[in-house]
Amino acid sequence: MNAAGDALVAWNATGRLRYAEKRPGAAWSRSATAPGGGTGAGPVAVAIGGSRVGALAWTTVATRYVPSKLLVSLRAPGGSFGPATELAPGSGVWTLKLGIDCDGGVTLLWLNGQAVHTRHLAGQPGPEACTGQPGTGPWSPDQTLSDAQTPGGLPDLAVNDAGAALAVWQQPTAIVAALRPAGSAWGLPEVVSAGTGLPTWNPKPVLAADGRAAVGYLDGESMFVVQTDHTGAWAPPVRVSGTQRVLYPALAGNAQGGLLAAWQVLDAANQGAVWHSVGEGGVWATPVRLSAPGEAAGWPSAAWSADGSVALVGWVDDTALKARVAVGTPTGWTRSTLGGGWWGGTVPVAAGAGAGLAGWGMPEPGNPNVAKILARAWQ
Repeated sequence: MNAAGDALVAWNATGRLRYAEKRPGAAWSRSATAPGGGTGAGPVAVAIGGSRVGALAWTTVATRYVPSKLLVSLRAPGGSFGPATELAPGSGVWTLKLGIDCDGGVTLLWLNGQAVHTRHLAGQPGPEACTGQPGTGPWSPDQTLSDAQTPGGLPDLAVNDAGAALAVWQQPTAIVAALRPAGSAWGLPEVVSAGTGLPTWNPKPVLAADGRAAVGYLDGESMFVVQTDHTGAWAPPVRVSGTQRVLYPALAGNAQGGLLAAWQVLDAANQGAVWHSVGEGGVWATPVRLSAPGEAAGWPSAAWSADGSVALVGWVDDTALKARVAVGTPTGWTRSTLGGGWWGGTVPVAAGAGAGLAGWGMPEPGNPNVAKILARAWQ
């Protein structure tokens, strides 16, 4: 979802890359297969920029004679997705991430084996702010961001409207981040975690409109957030989860630099629970529980609209097999049940322009091998 509330959803439907989209205040489009997406497999990435440039990335099924490929299809504002472009071999690709800036520039990040790669396609700026088009020039060469001597994993990407980018990934006992200022090249990767020697996991990146960066992650069984200071250097990490034993983190931010951290813990009944805290200027509020007592809340996801007007945290209640979401506004949080959810699943969320979006898989009754992809939007 972009800052204007335009939404784009994509998924792997038994080897086909499918997508649907929604304009603010309008109904969802009919789902369609992406050009070249009839042999899709593995991970799928999707992004929509502020100018409504869309991007889809996926890997294809390998055959005896044709190897797997990593493909990207782009769509200009008001147009259709074009022919897919092959950007890398698809074999060994486990994670894909996309980001789009207001000039239409597209950044792709992926993990191949244990190496973090990236490529970028410069956009075509429009006559006014956030009216860019996809570029016609070649993509940048494949660049490996991670250290070849140290395995990387679970990469993630944040791109702001100005074109700055933040890539993060985990190492066995460190979280690493690389920054690309708007209009510039990638800087050298830096270790941003506290160096406790404990296992580090699941980094989540956020970029504010002015390029201020933040990363949430697990260090052992605590959630930390590390931010860049006024000089652009990384400040010391802050533990936001208190003394709780954290199993999974989520982080979102708005354009002004506000941060929303959410995490899963085990409650007194040894069931999963979702908590959250909001941070501003390095100061974090007292954590508050979002899931209800008696739920077995799974891994949370988080989103916060650029204007700060609406935030979402989603999860699956593994006891009731229900997908749930908490919607936050300046007046407080409201919990909603979305419908049936998949045990151990997630509820990806997004937000923009006072609107929110949640998507999830709902298994068919009596057949856990078949599911529907559902979405709900708040305006």
